[in-house]
Amino acid sequence: MKAYIVSLTEQQLLTGSLRPLPPRRLGLSGKLLLLTIPLVMIVGFLIYVPAIANFRMNRLNDRLAAANTAALVLDAAPSGMVPDSLARQILTSIGARAVAIKMGQQRRLLASAGLPPAIDHDIDMRSLTAWSAIVDSFETMLETRATCSWSRWGSLR
Repeated sequence: MKAYIVSLTEQQLLTGSLRPLPPRRLGLSGKLLLLTIPLVMIVGFLIYVPAIANFRMNRLNDRLAAANTAALVLDAAPSGMVPDSLARQILTSIGARAVAIKMGQQRRLLASAGLPPAIDHDIDMRSLTAWSAIVDSFETMLETRATCSWSRWGSLR
């Protein structure tokens, strides 16, 4: 003889009904949780994306300021002659391969060391919109190549 253990709820005992109760539905707290999770993810996305673009723009502006300072130093040399060792040291300190200056319609290469054969990205900070900054930052983040070369970054003004 086999014995089976069956548990009955109070309501089943009172009504004498042995049919199973319907499964519990999601309560108010469960519904609020299911609503809160996607909203928090959307808000996080809306904060994260512009923060990435802002970080990249600040980084480019900092590099542009360093290049501007280096251009002033290299341009202030008497008759434009700077020893190659000093020019390479300046380029290494700002993390650049070349520094050029544009005055009016004339461009002048002040210092260069190992220029790349081709330019991968050309960014003009003067005409950078918020949307293009977001798109460019994600393109840079998803870049598959380990190294890439950059071209002019506009001006500080």
